[in-house]
Amino acid sequence: MSAVGSYKTYGFDSQTIPSVLGLLNGVRQQVILGQNPDLDTGSMPEDLIPQGGVYTFQTSAQLVEILSSDADDDDGDTGARTVLVSGLDASYTEVSETATMDGTNAVALTQTFLRVNRLIVVTAGSSLSNEGTITLRVAGGGATMCVMAPLTGISHHGIYTVPNGHTFVIQATGPHSASAGGGYSLVNFETRSNSVANSPFLSRITLAIWGFTTNIDAFANGFVLTEKTDFRMRVTATAADNTECGCVLSGLLLRTADV
Repeated sequence: MSAVGSYKTYGFDSQTIPSVLGLLNGVRQQVILGQNPDLDTGSMPEDLIPQGGVYTFQTSAQLVEILSSDADDDDGDTGARTVLVSGLDASYTEVSETATMDGTNAVALTQTFLRVNRLIVVTAGSSLSNEGTITLRVAGGGATMCVMAPLTGISHHGIYTVPNGHTFVIQATGPHSASAGGGYSLVNFETRSNSVANSPFLSRITLAIWGFTTNIDAFANGFVLTEKTDFRMRVTATAADNTECGCVLSGLLLRTADV
């Protein structure tokens, strides 16, 4: 089977490693990180996002602004100096912009974003990371679109939308949970197609995670998400208050024209 043909099966084979290394055109490794540091039994459901609560998807592309909770996340200071914002524009095409931080003062970006998939620190001072919570929000103090927790350098944002002209094949997941009270958390993988008007979120997979455990699961044939699909990691139940829960997904982002 040819290298290109092997990807049409969305399975595991000898071509997986070279594709991840970027040796095949149109194939990139994609990792989604999700984390919620404080789940309570009475607050369900919540998404795996650092700010907690339920994430709101924007219905149109927005001008955005970025700021930190710490003044040291500033150009020329000890924390994060520049941050790359990666997401999608109004047509679900990949776009990005690098913002120069100004501490607790909001910095306006010029690119509009319908979706934000990731924040990542590009340059930093002596702390080598962001010292405060970095928030990307709709311009003018509007709705939060993405959050980076302190000292992480990258957003643990369990929300993702597949770019136009691409297919995302999830190959493995590593959920974890930590609860002083033990018990479990239930995490749903939920998807919604934006290619169909008024499409609802569907629960595709449910993971049961027991306290103080980490599970590694692989999808033998891949879990396929088509272009313009919204994906969220949503906790629907937890057995104890003050539970921390997170999940990492790893897979391949395929440029449809090349597969």
